[in-house]
Amino acid sequence: GINAEYGTRANHTMGGGGKGKGKGKGKGKGKGRYEEGPPDEVIEAGKFMHGCEGDLVVASTLTKIPYFNAPIYTKSIEQIGKIDEILGTITNVMFSVKTDEGIQASSYKEGDKVYINPMKTLPLERFLPQPKGAISKSGGKGKGKGKGKGRYEEGPPDEVIEAGKFMHGCEGDLVVASTLTKIPYFNAPIYTKSIEQIGKIDEILGTITNVMFSVKTDEGIQASSYKEGDKVYINPMKTLPLERFLPQPKGAISKSGGKGKGKGKGKGSKGKGKGG
Repeated sequence: GINAEYGTRANHTMGGGGKGKGKGKGKGKGKGRYEEGPPDEVIEAGKFMHGCEGDLVVASTLTKIPYFNAPIYTKSIEQIGKIDEILGTITNVMFSVKTDEGIQASSYKEGDKVYINPMKTLPLERFLPQPKGAISKSGGKGKGKGKGKGRYEEGPPDEVIEAGKFMHGCEGDLVVASTLTKIPYFNAPIYTKSIEQIGKIDEILGTITNVMFSVKTDEGIQASSYKEGDKVYINPMKTLPLERFLPQPKGAISKSGGKGKGKGKGKGSKGKGKGG
C-alpha cells in the first residue's frame, strides 16, 4: 500500500512463571492516535469492482475525492476497512480498501455498494488551478512548538528518479503530471534533481497510466517559483507497481503467498529478587 499506518495495541506477558518482589516508581505521559469511532451517518462511496491481493477495488460514486486512509463502511455503518490507494480521473475516481481482519474481498460481488463518512471527502476544486490573485482557503500559515515522539524521518535517498513535471499551483501546493511508469506512494518525499526536498505528496489522482499528484511544499518553498514543465524527483523505492490496481487472473497466487496461523508456547525462568 502507500504506507498507511494502523495503530495496534498489545499487552502480552512474555515468559511468565517468574517469582519476585520489587518496588518501583515511574511516571510517563504520552498521546496515542485518536480513534474517532463510527460516524453518525454515511453516504455511498462507490461500487465494488474486483478484488486484488485481498483488497477491494472500488469505483467511486462520490462527487468529491475521498481522503486517503478514510474508513469505509457498510450501509449499516459497520467498518469494512480503510482506503489504501486512490486513482482515477478527476470525475471518475477509483480506490482500494485494505480490509479489516475477518473481511474477505471474495465475499463481495461486482456492484456491491460501500459507504463513507461525508466529512472524509475533499472538494474537486482542490486539484483545479486557482485564478490569479485568488486567496487560499487557509489564508496563511501558522507556526507552533511542541514536544513528543514523532515519525521516523528517513533522510534523503542516495538517488532519485524523475517523478513528473509541474503543471500549476493550487492553494500553495504543486500539481504535478507524473512521468513515472509506477504509482508514487502517498506522502512520499519529492526532491529536486540535486536531492533537496521540496515537500511531500499530498494527494494522487489521474488514470492508471496518466497519474497526477499534488505536493505539499516544505516551509520556504513557493509553488509560484515553478514554471510549467519543471521536473521533480522521487526515491525509486517510493513507487508502487501498476498491477496493484489490476484484477488478478482467477487462481493467481497473491504476492503474500497466503495467510498462516500459528501458536507458540514458552516457559519463563523462575527466580526471586528485589527490585530497586
